Amino acid sequence: MQKLRREALELYPLAFSASAQDDLALDTAFVERTLQSSTTSAVFGAVENDQWVGMVGVYRHEGRKENHRAQLWGMYVTPVLRRRGIGLSLLSAAIEHVGTWPGVLQIQLCATEAASDARSLYESAGFQVWGCEPRALQWEGEFVDEYHLVLPLTPAVGV
Repeated sequence: MQKLRREALELYPLAFSASAQDDLALDTAFVERTLQSSTTSAVFGAVENDQWVGMVGVYRHEGRKENHRAQLWGMYVTPVLRRRGIGLSLLSAAIEHVGTWPGVLQIQLCATEAASDARSLYESAGFQVWGCEPRALQWEGEFVDEYHLVLPLTPAVGV
């Protein structure tokens, strides 16, 4: 997973808010701690020939006032395997998993203008843009806007 994450950050620096130099998801101890509970976080991967070729992560916000929200992060499919349904499968798995978390009413994510294909995928899955932050990221003198998207979930019975 970490090799694929590093590939994503290095090949597409303006598509992700993290950089390879400061990304916590590249620290094995952090990943192990983060994934200890499948009721608050998860990472889904696509594997081909024993290599990760796609991934997406989700986590539930912890605060009492915000634990009705989950965050999708790190969506990436290696370029040579795009447009084969891998991204949609990963996204669907993440949405389905979050749907099992009691009390979670929406999934949020951010997509920069450098990741327009990813944004199109999210919108095809029902995510809606609710805002745009101009010049949200800057890398080596280049700025990109970041779109904020949300997917409302049907509340589970008893929520």
